[in-house]
Amino acid sequence: MCGFFGSFSSDGKIDNTIKNQVSLVHRGPDSHKIFGDQYFNGDFFRLDIIGGVAANQPMESYDKNLVMFFNGEIYNYLELAKENQISYKNGDSRVAIELFAKKGVQIVKKFNGMFSIVLYNKREKTLYLVRDRLGTKPLYYTKKNNIIYFASEIKALPIIKKINYDVVENYIILGDYPVVKTFFKNVYNVPPSNIIRVKKNSFDKLKYFDLKKEVFKHKNKFRQEKFDDLLKNAIMIRQRSDKKINFHLSGGIDSTALLIYTKDNWSSKYNLDTSSFSYSGYKEDEYKFISRISKTVGVENQKITLYPDEVPELAKKLQYYQDEPYGGLASIAEYKLNIEERKIGKIVSFEGMGGDEILGGYNSHSLLALNEIMKKNKSPDIIKNLKSYLGIINDKDRLNRTNKLLGAGFHANTDLSDFRKSNNLKKTDLKINWFKRIMFHDLIKSKIPRTLRFRDRISSACSRELRFPFLDHNFLTYALSSPIEYKFNFGLPKYPLREIVKRYFKEDFKFNKRSVTSPQTDWIQGPLKDWTIDNLNSLKTKNLIDEKYISIGKKMINNKIKNSFLIWQLINLNLFFENTALQNKLINDKR
Repeated sequence: MCGFFGSFSSDGKIDNTIKNQVSLVHRGPDSHKIFGDQYFNGDFFRLDIIGGVAANQPMESYDKNLVMFFNGEIYNYLELAKENQISYKNGDSRVAIELFAKKGVQIVKKFNGMFSIVLYNKREKTLYLVRDRLGTKPLYYTKKNNIIYFASEIKALPIIKKINYDVVENYIILGDYPVVKTFFKNVYNVPPSNIIRVKKNSFDKLKYFDLKKEVFKHKNKFRQEKFDDLLKNAIMIRQRSDKKINFHLSGGIDSTALLIYTKDNWSSKYNLDTSSFSYSGYKEDEYKFISRISKTVGVENQKITLYPDEVPELAKKLQYYQDEPYGGLASIAEYKLNIEERKIGKIVSFEGMGGDEILGGYNSHSLLALNEIMKKNKSPDIIKNLKSYLGIINDKDRLNRTNKLLGAGFHANTDLSDFRKSNNLKKTDLKINWFKRIMFHDLIKSKIPRTLRFRDRISSACSRELRFPFLDHNFLTYALSSPIEYKFNFGLPKYPLREIVKRYFKEDFKFNKRSVTSPQTDWIQGPLKDWTIDNLNSLKTKNLIDEKYISIGKKMINNKIKNSFLIWQLINLNLFFENTALQNKLINDKR
């Protein structure tokens, strides 16, 4: 986990009067270095995970032609170094820059990891902005007066941020978080799986990885043994670190399965331990599952408890680090977990994110999978059990839910408890494989990009790093290609992960996905009610969004509701607007 910002001018006219007004030292407290010439300059803040002092950045290639800013990890750097006869003693960043010098920027196709990379070619006066396949590591840019400004976080771009109210409206109505666009008109993400090449009179986007095409390559070639081998390798190579690694345990199928598989394949010299968050006084708290899991599997667990009176201050601080609106109470609890872990020297953690998205874990996935399995007129037991799992009464009920989900353009609660209205209604032609479409949608356009952004800012705010074995691109593409009957064997979603859980928990592997994960609604209507109303009133005085949404939110506070997401959106928007105003004032004051 590192951070950087800088600028590039292909005509050699860097504007040194425009300065960044913030530090990204939270992303990298271990070293701070600067590089600059008339074409390129920038600051780098490093969190030392692999390579020690010799891996400090900005890094120059041995031939002095390339300058690199590298945030992330290349987990297969040992194999790449051996294959290309490059020394790996100074870590993955040195291997990366020497591979770029030797093979060119397209060598990134060989990287297995998470990364955002800025590469400056001195001879060619060319800039490359490179982002990993899923966008795990952030990289933003903006253009002004023929100068490209880039940064790991939006706050570090030295421009006035202009809010994109079309994006804000989509966020309110659909719960959308943009992938390439941002909540600002003049700030963009480097798209995942892309290289942006900037040189004189040229700005090109080069896609180096296509998820759909990679999945298709495995069609009809699935083998259980290879699935297991790829998951094992994803875990093993992610253990490469100069810092001790621990595990975030949530209590669900994904993290439990990954914990079991990780423990069974743990090659490190120290014992694996786990960390979890809990909510004070919450009856449905996941920790009752977490405690049982950690004891049964035989790992120690550190419990971090979030209290209602901590939320207002933590929410405000987290907004500063997130820059854009973020997830609700669970994000704040995760933030406190990372804060406490950093205090005791825990720097790197595994997380089980991705299991739902690659193996069909949401009810929305299960419903569309059921439709596909029924088309084949086979697997009657899977069909029967999957209907029971979803609580489907008859075919009319199934088709009604399907039409609602497709009519909402996939903008529905994952447990199908609510369906949003969409301006981009999808045709309900059941001849189309909607299951395949929703899986790619959630991975490329929705859940994974959104959650990765939340996780990156939460961990980087605390100078920490998170690793996601399920999102290893080799494992992910192979798992996605697995037959639908394998994913939903015995009528249970994510059956391959349930099989792993079954090793320790004979009955628990059957349980339905738990949708209630936090006391957000209880706290908003209880101990956080005054804070909530204050935020909604403050938002109203700003006159930046349609007042009808605020009126709806206020009514919800006093009514019996199951989902408080809209109320959180309004709270979060108020924090977002206030944080943006403060950041813009800082830039104006320094000019």
